[in-house]
Amino acid sequence: MGPTPASPALAERDLIKLADLARAMARALERRGVEPGAARLVVDVATAITRRATSRWLTDPDAVFPELVRQAAAELNAAVAPLASAERRGG
Repeated sequence: MGPTPASPALAERDLIKLADLARAMARALERRGVEPGAARLVVDVATAITRRATSRWLTDPDAVFPELVRQAAAELNAAVAPLASAERRGG
């Protein structure tokens, strides 16, 4: 979730680990009653928010990680809310 490793082999290993983790999280959500497609969406969004927060955290030693996660989630909400609002209005 941080910077890309210098080695292609390490980068591939990181991607495999991330995919394994995403599958495990989606299965856990499904066991809790979340529909499979919705579970995958939640995992994908959570992963994207965490990646954005992590990249900022790595570049700012004074940053507070939970606050960076909140900021990333707020950015997503700000980007999506106007679309949802327009859709409700029929636009």
